[in-house]
Amino acid sequence: MLHEACYQCSVRVKYAEQVKQLLYPKRKSTSANDPWAALQRDCLGAFDATFDEAAVKNLYGMQLSTLENFLKQYKIAQTKLKQQLQEAEQRCEK
Repeated sequence: MLHEACYQCSVRVKYAEQVKQLLYPKRKSTSANDPWAALQRDCLGAFDATFDEAAVKNLYGMQLSTLENFLKQYKIAQTKLKQQLQEAEQRCEK
């Protein structure tokens, strides 16, 4: 019984080591071009304590309203230009 428990324990340890090696591979290259190092660096640098979610939402809302206003003006200008083009075509036909 003790032998079986030791065997199961050693199998679990070996499995845990294999999983650890897959999740955290040993990299010999520590250059700036190493994608694993860049990913780790980016993940650690992604957290910003000064990030203000409310300010970002306000900025997004302002940009969205500006874009909507631009689209309204664009549609108005497009309609006016279309009318002017039709009027010019009618004048040329006469």
